[in-house]
Amino acid sequence: MGVAIGSAVYQLELERSLWTTIGSIDDAPNVIRSVKDSLERISTLPAQLQVDVRGSYMTALRAAFLTTVAFAVLAVVSGLLVKELKLHSTLTREEDAASVKPDREDAIET
Repeated sequence: MGVAIGSAVYQLELERSLWTTIGSIDDAPNVIRSVKDSLERISTLPAQLQVDVRGSYMTALRAAFLTTVAFAVLAVVSGLLVKELKLHSTLTREEDAASVKPDREDAIET
């Protein structure tokens, strides 16, 4: 689930950031689609456009990272709030019975 959420955040933020930074250029839909499909396409863009696209990728990566960190913190806090339960070694659930070890013959019953 963590990878799915991180990937969704990354893709959505990348799309949003690309449209915000380079959405006003001519042929923006094709440029955005091509840089999302292949990172090699970035190197063929004009210098300023390369900077803008790389900035969009950094913004998307930062958003995905922060989302993952937030879920990790939530998992740690949730884990700290879990009540510790005593595990019993017998079905009787009695303190005295839990401390007594069964005979070897009883333990091997089939």
